[in-house]
Amino acid sequence: RYGVHPMSILRTAFSALAEYDDTPEEDTPSEQVSQAIRIVSKLATIAAAIGRARQGQPFIHPRADLTHAANFYYMLTGNIPDSFLSKVMDVLLILHADHESNASTFAAVVVRSTLSDTYSAIVAGIAALKGPLHGGANEEVMRMLQAIGSLDNVDRFLEDAMSQKIRISGFGHRVYKTTDPRAAILRSYAHDVTRRAGKEHWLETAERIEQVMAEKYGQRGIWPNVDFFSGVVMASMGIETSMFTPIFAVGRSAGWVAHTIEQRKDNRIFRPRFVYVGPEEEPYTPIRER
Repeated sequence: RYGVHPMSILRTAFSALAEYDDTPEEDTPSEQVSQAIRIVSKLATIAAAIGRARQGQPFIHPRADLTHAANFYYMLTGNIPDSFLSKVMDVLLILHADHESNASTFAAVVVRSTLSDTYSAIVAGIAALKGPLHGGANEEVMRMLQAIGSLDNVDRFLEDAMSQKIRISGFGHRVYKTTDPRAAILRSYAHDVTRRAGKEHWLETAERIEQVMAEKYGQRGIWPNVDFFSGVVMASMGIETSMFTPIFAVGRSAGWVAHTIEQRKDNRIFRPRFVYVGPEEEPYTPIRER
């Protein structure tokens, strides 16, 4: 079926993956580590296969002579990366690997705290990451750059967006009130990646957006986050926009499994309380009268 978001496919495919694991319910410390290794490696293979299927291309099996990052790039694009592209993919995966108690990691840890299996916990993480306020933000950044079109249109686009109180994708973070250090690293790689791909206009547009936003909202602590430049880097590597978030998941899988292992070592189920703020009394209306 066409038109299905890759993250929806990844979520379902990964859930089915548990049925191909001989010991998905085994919960010993050694098996937790073994499962973690299998999960990180196989999730990358599944994500790459999804990308190939979307392009109508045959699946590519991993190679034993390539690193994890190089293998992923190879399985996704069909091209063996040179040392530079291999390094860039490695940096992308590392920068997305973990970021303490973010929404997807928290979702995974909550599920694991019930003593559900690790596969179920990672499915919860994938589901949370799909949201545009979390992992899906990198896709929105690239769509914004494509909508702007050229450097000359940046100021007008931002003025219109701000007047309509439209959120500018790739800016602001619940933790960082200055530039996300991951964004600074990706910006440095973006210069070389865009130049090699002949896509310098994307970076020029992004940097103009960053400049305008800094002038208008920097004092409020609204600065670029990791999503802002990651889209420029991945697009310049020839990666389809809809695959940005699955790549985020490939990197974040290492953080998910690490946190679930840590949670299991000293586990206590998450059980927060909700505070009811509705009316204290409501008249009862019999069902027949409703």
